[in-house]
Amino acid sequence: MKKLLYIFIISVIAVLFLNKVVFKEIPEKEKQERLEDVRRYTHPITSISMDHANNSDLKIFDSILKDNRVLILGENVHSDGATMQAKGRMIQYLHENSGYNVVLYEAGQYDTWIMNEEMKNHSLKVHPDSIGVSDCLISGGTIKKPDR
Repeated sequence: MKKLLYIFIISVIAVLFLNKVVFKEIPEKEKQERLEDVRRYTHPITSISMDHANNSDLKIFDSILKDNRVLILGENVHSDGATMQAKGRMIQYLHENSGYNVVLYEAGQYDTWIMNEEMKNHSLKVHPDSIGVSDCLISGGTIKKPDR
């Protein structure tokens, strides 16, 4: 029993020590430098909705991405719907205005099924060029042309 108590105490001390090392306080000057970098590269977006008709706020991507063929978009967490909505608008803009025509992304089976259904039936009334992967359906690793 004493052995377990000692292991527990040592474990708690180790966790507290490592926590202090990993999450050390950042000096104020360094914080301000980081914030200045964030401000320098910030550009206001007027809407994250794909229904937003005025895309002038996204035109900045024309110059930033003009020589790129590949763009990788990440996410903080899988459950962040606002980020997914904003990425949807951005992908739509890049496809329609910048020549990006292949979108590869991580998706669960249900999400892929919904995408495939939309490509087949257009029940959500999304423009057919704004959804899907190069006009193909992906199902269980198989790429198929949609029935139109």
